[in-house]
Amino acid sequence: MVDHARERCFVVLDDSVGIASIVDRLDPGAVHALAEGRVFVDGKRVESAETQVHAGSLVTLYATRSSPSDADDLEFSILDRRDDFVIIAKPAYWLSEPDRSGHQVSIREHAVSYLRERHIHVATRLDFGVSGLVLAVVGDAARKEAARLQNLRQITKDYLALVVGTVSQEVRWDRSVGGNLDALTTSYRLGISGLTRFSTPEESTVSQLHLNPVTGRHHQIRVHAAKYGHPLLGDRRYGGPVHYVKTEGAVRNIPRPMLHAWRLTIPWKGQAWTTICPVPTDMRRLWAELGGGETWPEQ
Repeated sequence: MVDHARERCFVVLDDSVGIASIVDRLDPGAVHALAEGRVFVDGKRVESAETQVHAGSLVTLYATRSSPSDADDLEFSILDRRDDFVIIAKPAYWLSEPDRSGHQVSIREHAVSYLRERHIHVATRLDFGVSGLVLAVVGDAARKEAARLQNLRQITKDYLALVVGTVSQEVRWDRSVGGNLDALTTSYRLGISGLTRFSTPEESTVSQLHLNPVTGRHHQIRVHAAKYGHPLLGDRRYGGPVHYVKTEGAVRNIPRPMLHAWRLTIPWKGQAWTTICPVPTDMRRLWAELGGGETWPEQ
């Protein structure tokens, strides 16, 4: 058996074993793991407790993703729809698509239920922990059109972020992402906070940025920010601080990457279709506590 932070694996040695007994061995009491879609046999999701698993198969159980109990976040909502293109507000602690940690809180699953449409694809995905706008499409024709627009870089995505350090007024981040894949992110600084301390005694400023990922590489903004020495606040994966110290000495958590998909612009019948998603309160509150005030773009 292999036991990692988010997964447990078991190689079946017996000729035939019921999946329910294996799940109970991997995590006693995890009775809902099958129904939640967190159990995989040889890489394929298994949801029936009656499934028999044969010798040599690899069973993997994934832990659920945790969300802070005090999350102050956006609510899931359909902001706009034009034909088979749908703009959705994604709460930070929701998934864009179902993953191995379960599928009960994903944008796609809720959109299927809300819109009563079966064939929904999330065309512009956001990471777990990132809030804001996503584009979902209904049907294969809309999926192909969305892919075409993205390949032509005609869908414009505007993000707002809080990062460590003082960023120049306007910068271009163009180091490769994901191996040798070319990537370009443009950044415009909106504001600078006062000095604050993070998990070390050293003090630093925080910059409030307006970012545009010109290309669409996996984790592009987060990787670029870290590579250029300005990791996102709360982005544990890429070296961002997850605690800060208030002036009176109290320590506060930063439970998620401070990144918000604020504006999405899509060409539509010869015009620009633009949608705005207000910045969530937890991000506004953090910026204010760091001395940044209430300077957020509204349009």
